[in-house]
Amino acid sequence: MGQFQRGQGVHFVGTIPLADAEQVFRTTTELLGDRLRRLPDGETTRSGWVASQVPVLARHPDIVHVVVDVPGHGERPFFRPRPGLDTDTLDLGQAR
Repeated sequence: MGQFQRGQGVHFVGTIPLADAEQVFRTTTELLGDRLRRLPDGETTRSGWVASQVPVLARHPDIVHVVVDVPGHGERPFFRPRPGLDTDTLDLGQAR
């Protein structure tokens, strides 16, 4: 944890990828104490939502799916624009 100045607070927004709501509340309050100002509702069920986007992005005609070996984590999917694509014209709405 970095140093906090007096009066600074922490406001979490959205999902915190821990095992369950109890772990979210215990962990954040232990680490942040009275600096904690806002917490999400303890929702953890979306912690893997990014994985659900892999097949969506993989079928997009302007996105290239690349598998990269990440040290300590194994193979992970990454995506990049198709070579030569003007990214100003990229329409992710086509990925649906």
